[in-house]
Amino acid sequence: MCLRNVARACALLGGIGAAAVACAQDAGHSWVLTAGGEIDDESGYRLDAGAAWIPVEPTAVSALVGRSDSSTDFGDFTSTVASLSLDHSFDPIGVTLEARWRDDAEFLRANTWAGSLYFKRGAWRVALKGETRSTDFDPQTFENVVITRQGVPILASATSTCSLDNTGFGAVASYVGSLWSARLSATEYDYSDADCEFTNFSPPSAGRFLRLRPNLLPLIAPRLFEFQRLQRSSVTRESTFLDSTLSAGLGLRDGPRTWELDYFHDREQFQELQSDTLIAALTFPVGARSDLEVRLGVTESDVVGTVGFAGFTVFAYLGGP
Repeated sequence: MCLRNVARACALLGGIGAAAVACAQDAGHSWVLTAGGEIDDESGYRLDAGAAWIPVEPTAVSALVGRSDSSTDFGDFTSTVASLSLDHSFDPIGVTLEARWRDDAEFLRANTWAGSLYFKRGAWRVALKGETRSTDFDPQTFENVVITRQGVPILASATSTCSLDNTGFGAVASYVGSLWSARLSATEYDYSDADCEFTNFSPPSAGRFLRLRPNLLPLIAPRLFEFQRLQRSSVTRESTFLDSTLSAGLGLRDGPRTWELDYFHDREQFQELQSDTLIAALTFPVGARSDLEVRLGVTESDVVGTVGFAGFTVFAYLGGP
C-alpha cells in the first residue's frame, strides 16, 4: 500500500507531508492519521497527533498538535505546539512551507516560519532549508550582573520583558529505496540581540532599555537556564534554543516490518551544552490499514548525564488504494 510507505518514509524525509508527495499519484485523495507519545525516565512526557492530506497529485498538506510536560525536579515546563505545512512538487523541483507555534505556560510564546527547496531524482532527494523564529518571554524578575550597551557591567535587579529573534539554515540529503533508506541533515542557527524592557529597575540611572547579546539573555531571564535543560531527552529536545544540530538516520525494510536507527547531536545556544541522542524504532502492521511504531532511545548530555526514553506512534490510512 502506497500510504503505508508514506508513513515509513516520513521519519527520514522530515514529515508525513513530504513523504506523501513521493507517491501521491498512486494514493489519490487520501489521508494519513497519526497519534502517539513518549515518556522519559525523568518523568517527562509528550503526546501528539497529526494528519496528512493529499488533495491532488503533487501536493500534500499536513498538521500536527502536541503537548509536553517536563515534570522534572529542576523546573516544570508545559508546552503546547502546533504546526501546519504544505509540500508541492514541480518534478523534479519542489518546495515546502511550514508554520509552527509554541506556547510554554507562564514562560514564552514563539512563532516560526520555515521553508525548503528540494530536488528529487528517483530515490534521492536533496533540500536546502531555512526558518525564522520570533520568541516573546513572559516577565521575569532577576538580580544579576548585566552588560549595558556601552559594555559596562553593573549589578542590577528588575523585572524584564524580553523578545528574541533567530534564523536557521541547513541542508538535508536522503535516499528512500525499496529495501533501505538513509538521511543526513545539518542546521546552523543565528540569534539577534535580545530586546528587553525593564520595570522596577535598580539602579534607576542604568535606564529602562538594554540591548543584550543573546548569550547574556539568561542573566535577566533566569528561567531560561532551567528551560535549556530540556535538551536532556527526545521528549523535550525540540523545545530548546539550539546553536546547531546534526542528525543521521538509517532504515531497513524486512518484509512487513521496518527497522530504523536515528542519531542527533545538538549544541544549545546560551551555555554551549551538548547532547547526543540515539533512537531505535520498529514499525509493523497491526491491521489492514494501520501500523504501529515503537521506539527506544537514550540521550547523553552535559545537563543531567544519561536519560532513557520510550515512545510509540499509531498510523491509520484512509482512502486511496
